[in-house]
Amino acid sequence: MKFFPRLLLAAIGIGIVIWVSWPKPTALQLLERSASQGDAEAQDGLAGIYNDGQGVPKDYAKAAHWYEKAADQGNADAQDMLAGLYQNGDGVDQQDDQAAYWYEKAAVQGNVDAEEQLGYLYYQGDGVPLDYGKAAHWEQKASDQGDAGAQEALATLYDQGQGEPHDETKAAFWFRKAADQGVIAAQGSLGDLYALGRGVPQDYVQAYKWYDLAAGFGFPDYAQRRDEVASKMTPAEIADAQHLASSWKQK
Repeated sequence: MKFFPRLLLAAIGIGIVIWVSWPKPTALQLLERSASQGDAEAQDGLAGIYNDGQGVPKDYAKAAHWYEKAADQGNADAQDMLAGLYQNGDGVDQQDDQAAYWYEKAAVQGNVDAEEQLGYLYYQGDGVPLDYGKAAHWEQKASDQGDAGAQEALATLYDQGQGEPHDETKAAFWFRKAADQGVIAAQGSLGDLYALGRGVPQDYVQAYKWYDLAAGFGFPDYAQRRDEVASKMTPAEIADAQHLASSWKQK
């Protein structure tokens, strides 16, 4: 039996070789395993991989399947993404009412994108009854979290007196917040307020600056408004405004 240790070592060696060469699960397989076992974070992550086509063919239907699994467990990010798929008709039938349903689920958990999108649906009356008050409520929630699109929408609601009392000062405040983040429509609207002295003191230099920034993205209407304001300015004021525009940096 002296040969037994050699046989044992040989067997152990073969086992090590087999173990080392055995194919290990890929990251995707591990994620799929966790998702199939009900892990909501894994389900949301797997859905994102299919939604974005990260290392796999883009597949909105599979993305919707896994987002819904996670959404049913209360995952706010998955609820928001599933709502977007319903809103756009990607991987599922386009249904604004389902989009609104899932956006609201995510919005009440503080998901900023869902808050902004739900406000938009109420403003348009898509999937929910048109309700400017609720639109303003959700756009305010998202604005307070710094969402630039929501800030521009909220400013518009104040400017038009929809859902909130007409308030040009608040409109200017929120247009400025969005404009500072590079929202072109907000920059143009802020230029209008400065040009007319609505909600802010009339200031052609500031009006020129914001019109010029918006015009720089290829919007001829803003270029025309800038030139109209320039006709009322001195060369020194125009130079000052051009300097402000060229030195502006997105916040």
